[in-house]
Amino acid sequence: MIATHLGNVKYGALTFLKEACTYGIEKQASDVSLWKKVVNEFTYKKDGTNNGWRGEYWGKLMRGACVLQKLTEDDKLYCILEDTVRDIITRADENGRISSYDKGTEYHAWDLWCEKYVMLGLIYFLDICRDEALRIIAVDTVSALADTILAKIGKEEGKTEIYHATDHWCGLNSSSILEPFVLLYDVTKEKKYLDFASYIVESGMASSFDLPKTALEDKLCPYQYPVTKAYEMMSCVEGLLEYSRITNNDRYVEAAKKYAKRIMESDVTVIGSCGCTHELFDNSAVRQTYTKYDGIMQETCVTVTWMKLCSKLLMITGDSIYADEMERSYYNAYLGSLNKQGNSANGALPYDSYAPLLYSSRGRVVGGRQELGDGGIYGCCAAIASLGAGMFAYGAVMSDSDSIYLNFYDTLDARVSFSDGNITVTEKTEYPKEGDVTVSLISDRDCKKTVKVRIPSWCGNAMVSYGGKNNKALSGYFSFEHSFVKNEELIVEISMEMKLKYISSPRNEDDPDSVNFFSLSKGPVVFAVSSDITGDEIGGDIPIDIKLSDDLTAEYTKASAVDCNESLNVTDKNGKEYKLVDYASAGSNWDNGVKAAAWIRQRIL
Repeated sequence: MIATHLGNVKYGALTFLKEACTYGIEKQASDVSLWKKVVNEFTYKKDGTNNGWRGEYWGKLMRGACVLQKLTEDDKLYCILEDTVRDIITRADENGRISSYDKGTEYHAWDLWCEKYVMLGLIYFLDICRDEALRIIAVDTVSALADTILAKIGKEEGKTEIYHATDHWCGLNSSSILEPFVLLYDVTKEKKYLDFASYIVESGMASSFDLPKTALEDKLCPYQYPVTKAYEMMSCVEGLLEYSRITNNDRYVEAAKKYAKRIMESDVTVIGSCGCTHELFDNSAVRQTYTKYDGIMQETCVTVTWMKLCSKLLMITGDSIYADEMERSYYNAYLGSLNKQGNSANGALPYDSYAPLLYSSRGRVVGGRQELGDGGIYGCCAAIASLGAGMFAYGAVMSDSDSIYLNFYDTLDARVSFSDGNITVTEKTEYPKEGDVTVSLISDRDCKKTVKVRIPSWCGNAMVSYGGKNNKALSGYFSFEHSFVKNEELIVEISMEMKLKYISSPRNEDDPDSVNFFSLSKGPVVFAVSSDITGDEIGGDIPIDIKLSDDLTAEYTKASAVDCNESLNVTDKNGKEYKLVDYASAGSNWDNGVKAAAWIRQRIL
């Protein structure tokens, strides 16, 4: 198992990966007025009047902000987070319950779901807390809240079964509270919390089917389950992984691996999200070019939770396929959610909620929109989004007891701590604009370690050079042992071929028009049309004429005149040239109705 990267890797410089983290801090996590608004919801208790979920916002925001603070060691941010933790602790009632539902409306709809996020927010804060007295109070607060749940939820007479403590999704949303109960047990070692976690797992986590059993049997894809709500279901599987870690039960790791593999096969789209019908698993691998549906899709909550599930699986299994999935999600669906142009539509929230695949605009709807008691609105996707940036940046370098994993590439430096010393890792690269990376590793003691270099699955040809040796490398981890001598530098050079990749659209038997699209990628980045650059409707209603992929040529433009991260000049069979941009930048000016498409309409000649 790879050690948790929040504990044993400390970053210095970060460039491109840190941009999204800085954005999250400046546009969201440092907003003192926002923290006050979301904490006040636990006094107003408006969720009980409309079965709302305002109570999730604080914990979602806190979880992401704590990861960002851990990464950047931002002192100003820490003070803001400490203040809001002290504030929310005061919102507990006489029994210790912190809820956005009042008495008489508790334990139905989204109440347990919201209390889950309160627990998670406080538990994540423990990882950065600098005040030991406050840490003790925070643990006591989470424990008291957990105890109010234990008194009301369970299989004993007079209690409510956990999957009946909600009106939605056969109880998956309530059962996802498994994760913070396991984490609370890890902190306190109180057996009652592990017993409650065991009860949730043994309950099957849903009223209509047994989620762990169904995942382990591996006969169905998640879109074929009796309940298909993607975000809540993945959250339950995250809890299963934490439970497996605590109980040393590999059965649930195997269930999660099979579950994730099914998602990769059936529901991950070209931009790395899931769900092309609202936020539901729906065989999106096939439905992503379905032209008869024009509703919301590719929810940011789903994107971030998929990244988080893959992060847990990466740490547990050491399988690079999960890093590949995180990378695809990050550079496309995730970065595309950042409202970097400050669009005012939908309350000017810092993150968008849904991502178009066929020709459409961003900023259409605020996911999980609720009116706040102090004025204004917020949404579930905006609240969860900052976690994606911090989690991905942290995953760049990981380690276990005797290995260093180089997962994601950026100009960065990091210090990896081992029991027998520290190794400084420095990367220099223009990735993902190019595939060359130079890595310097220096140990402060003599030691032997294994260096594991991730070669992404999109790369067909790679070379890893070190110590005068040039080695061809296949996708996965290229591994080698090295005996470090104190203060001597090991240079590792990685060269990954970045060819333009043409992807034909999937065939949907219910929609003959679904095959009339293509997508282009280079490395982890998907390129897209954007109407403010390509021109109205090109690649949307007006197809690009091509015969086969060989008839499509492209010139990569490093320094683009357009406002984007990367661009390509693409020439079709007739010699007509189009400028494409990275998907994350496409359609970013949604106030002006700019449209984007990851799947570009084509006329096959």
